[in-house]
Amino acid sequence: MTEPAGKASQLQCPYHGWTYSLEGELKTAPDLGGICNFDRASMGLAAVEIAVWKCWICAKLACGGSALPDLPDLDVTVFHWAERRHYMMDCNWKVFVDNYLDGGYHVPHLHKGLNRLLDYSDYQIDLGERYCLQWSPFREGGRALYYWIYPNFMVNRYPDAMDTNLVLPRGVNQTEVIFDFYFTDGSDAARVAASEAIQEEDAAICKSVQSGLASRAYTSGRLSVRREAGEHLFHRLLHSDLKSGPDG
Repeated sequence: MTEPAGKASQLQCPYHGWTYSLEGELKTAPDLGGICNFDRASMGLAAVEIAVWKCWICAKLACGGSALPDLPDLDVTVFHWAERRHYMMDCNWKVFVDNYLDGGYHVPHLHKGLNRLLDYSDYQIDLGERYCLQWSPFREGGRALYYWIYPNFMVNRYPDAMDTNLVLPRGVNQTEVIFDFYFTDGSDAARVAASEAIQEEDAAICKSVQSGLASRAYTSGRLSVRREAGEHLFHRLLHSDLKSGPDG
């Protein structure tokens, strides 16, 4: 399917016109009536395990296990979707995730505007089995909650707004990040603009990090125990998955 969204009573391949029900069963296959031993039942679409969590549908493409791993307790009932934006990043997807999970380490140096709002000294990190919650009090009350769900989904929740980040690899040095913005009532152009400013700062630093990784002088670094527990969790989970392989 080439359309990013929509409604349909059936699914039709745009190449040869094979048509499927919404359950994935093959209904028609043009010009195949004369083929012997054509087992229509075995020609359906591949099944994908899905599950609903909060206001999102989660899909698991690999066989076995659950589409819903260890997930945080998160209240999103007061928010309504407002708009979506796409950002292309000149870095590997793991660089973007590392940047998100550094426990606010880069905030005072890179995000001056955000740093004036957050109480950086009280920035906290809580770990689950396959997720990380980073949170910080605002200087004027309330909290910013930053949820990362392994491997590539983030939920950023504020007292009156929320946005999500879906991180998609588009090449060795290319990443697409899809932002969805949610608000309690209508939309907030100023908050979206502020988010875009932070995203531009992150895009520039992630591009710089990607360049640094290609340096002949680069080997590896050390993680901050105070700040980068979430990043360490990401590295451990990813290492385990890469070691066991796609069917592990």
